[in-house]
Amino acid sequence: MSIYKNVFVRYFELPLECHTASLFYTSTSDVISSDSTNVKMLWQRDLEEEIGQERWLNILAECGKHVKEVRGKFTQYKILHRYYFTPVRLCRMKLMNNMLCWKCGTVTGTFLHCVWECFLIRPFWAEVLEILSGWYGSKIPLTPSLCLLGDRSQMPNISKRAFSVIMVGVVTASRIILRHWKTTRAPHMKEWVAAMVETASCESMLNRLKGEMDIISLWDTFWTHIKITDLED
Repeated sequence: MSIYKNVFVRYFELPLECHTASLFYTSTSDVISSDSTNVKMLWQRDLEEEIGQERWLNILAECGKHVKEVRGKFTQYKILHRYYFTPVRLCRMKLMNNMLCWKCGTVTGTFLHCVWECFLIRPFWAEVLEILSGWYGSKIPLTPSLCLLGDRSQMPNISKRAFSVIMVGVVTASRIILRHWKTTRAPHMKEWVAAMVETASCESMLNRLKGEMDIISLWDTFWTHIKITDLED
């Protein structure tokens, strides 16, 4: 706890004009990285696979990097660090007596189940990846490593710009799922399409302001693809 306290004290002792988000993240990155070992172990358990240290550090470094919009950044960060309460977690805190998933009501509500495995969630993920694959022109792997962790090693040959568009797509999907987190309602594709139209516009504008013109054309093609998809539905 003293490590956290010292980091925050040093940050807030700086002049007010120095209190920027970038400096805060830089100042706390070492603490966050060291504290993420437990999170890594939880993901290894849930995904039933070993996550090498280099791969894990890359996942941490890439988190929020490909999404410009603040809501998306925070969503990806909170998914990666498992901030959301689940039936299992609430039962362990003695705040609930039922560990079953809020949606299906038949399977234990672990974090991975609630955000990925539930039979009311999986079709939504499959549809999202199908639309993104149609835009990208190649099949995108339907894996929690890519969609929840943002693990770029799942698509080793993809360009940085194209990966950014896909990350915005999967992070927006997570936002729709979290919108109905404690309800029986399943996420719907029309919600995702509507959110993507808004988010794509915001991302494109932010890229334009930063002078990143090479990704603007990718967003234009995505706009066209998503509108055609919406019309077909």
